[in-house]
Amino acid sequence: MSKVTYIDAPEMLTRRQRTFGTIVTAVMWAIYAYLWLPLLSLAAWSLGIEFAYDVMMRAGGASALRTALFWYAIALVDVIVTVAVWSLINKWRFAGRNRRTAHEHVPDDAMAEYFGVTMDDLKRLRSAQRVEIEIDALGRPLVPAPNAGRGSLPKQGSALTTAA
Repeated sequence: MSKVTYIDAPEMLTRRQRTFGTIVTAVMWAIYAYLWLPLLSLAAWSLGIEFAYDVMMRAGGASALRTALFWYAIALVDVIVTVAVWSLINKWRFAGRNRRTAHEHVPDDAMAEYFGVTMDDLKRLRSAQRVEIEIDALGRPLVPAPNAGRGSLPKQGSALTTAA
């Protein structure tokens, strides 16, 4: 059986495809979390953790809630001030100073020679939205001919894929 490797290329997706993927992911995580609730409730019960409503009513009701919310607000303001001060210090330290170095530019002919493809194949691979190729035993891509069926380079698609 062949091993399939997917190359993540979200910039090749449309906004609708990215939004749909994000929504589906969030819904699946919510369902997954919901499935853990009975086990979490059992663990909390066995450790003596009670429902917040019961604790708040026994601990003083609304006044205890106000006190808890006050200290929560103090902690939140502390975090916000700390992050803001840290950001301003970093802005002062690094503003206007680009310490990053540029990567060496690789010419197209050198890249085509390295991968063992023609310049036409390289241009075709770059312009395709979805590419399906196979890798030979030496690690070189086997680029299919245009409109060759399964491994062709269609104009429509959602991501780059590589089959090995």
